[in-house]
Amino acid sequence: MRKGGLRNFLFVLLVLEVALLSLAFQRFDISFLGLRLQRGSDAVLGMKLGLDLQGGVHLVYQARGTKEIAATFEGPVQQAQVKSALDSLGRSDATIKATDERTVTIGLASLRGEARDPAGNVTQPAEQETIRQALQEKVGPVTAYQVRDVPINPSSEQMEGVKRIVERRINPFGVTEPVIQLMGENRVLVQLPGVTDVEEVKRLIGQTAQLEFKQRTCLNVPPDPTGLFYDCDLPENHVDSDVLLTGDDLDRAFPGTHPQKNLPVVNLRFKPEGGRDFAKITTALADSYRQGRPDRFVIFLDNEEIVAPVAREPILTGSAFIEGPDFTAERVRTIAIQLESGRLPIPIEPVQEQNVDATLGAESLKKSLVAGIVGFLLVLLFMVLYYRAAGVVAAMALTIYVAAVLAVFKLVPVTLTLAGIAAFILSIGMAVDANVLIFERMKEELRVGRTLVSAIEIGFERAWTSIRDSNVSTFITTAILFWFGQRLGSSLVAGFALTLFIGVAVSMFSAITVSKTLLHIVAVTPLGQRRHLFTPEGLPPQAQRAAAGAPEGGS
Repeated sequence: MRKGGLRNFLFVLLVLEVALLSLAFQRFDISFLGLRLQRGSDAVLGMKLGLDLQGGVHLVYQARGTKEIAATFEGPVQQAQVKSALDSLGRSDATIKATDERTVTIGLASLRGEARDPAGNVTQPAEQETIRQALQEKVGPVTAYQVRDVPINPSSEQMEGVKRIVERRINPFGVTEPVIQLMGENRVLVQLPGVTDVEEVKRLIGQTAQLEFKQRTCLNVPPDPTGLFYDCDLPENHVDSDVLLTGDDLDRAFPGTHPQKNLPVVNLRFKPEGGRDFAKITTALADSYRQGRPDRFVIFLDNEEIVAPVAREPILTGSAFIEGPDFTAERVRTIAIQLESGRLPIPIEPVQEQNVDATLGAESLKKSLVAGIVGFLLVLLFMVLYYRAAGVVAAMALTIYVAAVLAVFKLVPVTLTLAGIAAFILSIGMAVDANVLIFERMKEELRVGRTLVSAIEIGFERAWTSIRDSNVSTFITTAILFWFGQRLGSSLVAGFALTLFIGVAVSMFSAITVSKTLLHIVAVTPLGQRRHLFTPEGLPPQAQRAAAGAPEGGS
């Protein structure tokens, strides 16, 4: 064997050894020169499986634009009137801009939809209708009313911030190997293996967790509010202050239980400055309570009122807790995680949602493995039966190819999905196609009387152009598919493209290096003297005479 051939053979052995070692261990953790490689899972060969193979939740979120209401009144209108109407609904966050003397534009981060009970009856009208009614009653007759979506073009820094916040929210949720990545300019992909509660995940991720504390001053208080029916929380009976404290003033937020009621609550611990402000607010509220006015300390989460407690005594410790009528242990944990992780820099909304059952995923994995193994064995059988000795070499090269590709999938790591397995099987076919091109060229050279070594060299040289052009065109196609998958938020398309790209890249190495090296080894063995084993039809008489008269390695 030539020196270059020996070097190639040793390189192939090294690749095979690394591949087999990486696949032999279900998990491994290697540290070298400050670099750490930690790979593996509980799945087959320690591969990282997608949701369609192990079950879980697949969500794609998109940056949500704001809402804009254009309201035209019958007569002239003052912005202060509009603000008062919106404040009565707890929407002091709205921006108001006068278009002309009768028209105003109201900007809102979001609008709440209508709520229905299990029977389908409307229990709470849509917020846009509530706002329209308030404007009609408090400002004047509305002659035109239009709600518009205002698109948002987030910056890359904002989307990176969204990704970081989502990661901080998901990590305490106890999800193993979550997938959180940006897709395109305004989308975030979230895949959570093993999770079944989609609604809780959506609530955990999607809420901006904008915590606001306001003081509610009660109006129209009767002389003895405790002895008469009086509800300060009715819109006509109170006015809310501007934001006094926010979630940014918190140092900690964690779930707990009510000291007397034993119900789930969210414990809050303020930063030093926030604690001092909180003490001043509760002191003022306690004074008003002693004077017979039941003013409230109102807590809003994402513009939704959670609770409005009365402060009977000043709270000077800088700590408090939030309780709510619909608080469960899961809800409390979700709110605590949201407050701990911080606010989302921009609002997001789900645009894709998929929940895959774990049993269905396991069945899909089993069927995929069976299909892949059967397909691979049929390909090997065809190559051996049709190309004889060359087919045996191809079978060995393809086996090394499969081990190398699986090792790359594990080391990168690539998340395997059903689409990815399909791409992998397709890449096996393309690897076979490269061997077919080479063997057909070799057959032509052998039929004109060349030696096996010569036929190998010339066959590879003449087949290389076709192999290169075919694979380059496939690389371009996979790049386009990957780009579209990223832009459209389709992880299946992107995964198919990435898997096919890796498979085709390794197939080039397999065909050009592995197959060629193994053929050269066979050529210097006694088997290489029997050239008829390398052509399906055998050699014609003239080629047999030419080959018999030519020394091995000649032309």
